[in-house]
Amino acid sequence: MLTIFSTLKAIDDETELAQTNALRSWQQIAGVAGVLVFGNDRGVAELCQRTGVAHHPDIETTPAGTPSVAGLFARARRLCTTPNLVYANADIILLGDIAGAIRAASSIESPFLIVGQRTDLAHIPHLDFDSPTWRADAANLAQQGALHQKSGIDYFIFPRELYADLPAFALARWTWDNYLVWHAVEHARARLIDATAAITALHQFHPKRAGYHSADAQRNRDLTQGTGFRVLTIAHATHRYQNGALTPTS
Repeated sequence: MLTIFSTLKAIDDETELAQTNALRSWQQIAGVAGVLVFGNDRGVAELCQRTGVAHHPDIETTPAGTPSVAGLFARARRLCTTPNLVYANADIILLGDIAGAIRAASSIESPFLIVGQRTDLAHIPHLDFDSPTWRADAANLAQQGALHQKSGIDYFIFPRELYADLPAFALARWTWDNYLVWHAVEHARARLIDATAAITALHQFHPKRAGYHSADAQRNRDLTQGTGFRVLTIAHATHRYQNGALTPTS
């Protein structure tokens, strides 16, 4: 069993389509006990009501108003009762053998973190999740896209106690995702599992909304000082999950 959590962007024509597709896809994943959405930007409560996901409006933020990674992960851990959690960016459609990846990862005698590359597409249309062909339709879309570089990470699958102590990074700003990988590997001695071949993560391309020189990006850089942090990516995986099996990368 697993719980998926995220925070949504304010709703407009572009974000409504992308985030509706994402939320509906998460609800279809085998073993999902629930989807938790945090934050209270414009239109988020209404979108959660339309899609039937749990909405928690209160969220810890940085001084600039960006969701705090530490606050978000801590609240999800307190609210859920499932042994495993999934954080996914709110515009990521997920499908594939997530339950199988968790079962395989749970068989090794150490904590685990499952990640994978996303597939970028210029446009993703509305998907009909009531249709029995939606997974095939999404898989066909994936064939038209391109894998994103291994340094960018859009979903994390992990045991609920893996991230009990995180800095208050700004979500979706400089290197927050690489820090989560480093923290799991270096602090928790977790096995890092690349599930790109088994889990499809579809993403509609959009320009970056906050740059390297933003206040939140600088704050994230400052928070890594003195920690020994080094950039770890999907390329540093110790194992791969594909075709129902977990194998070492070397």
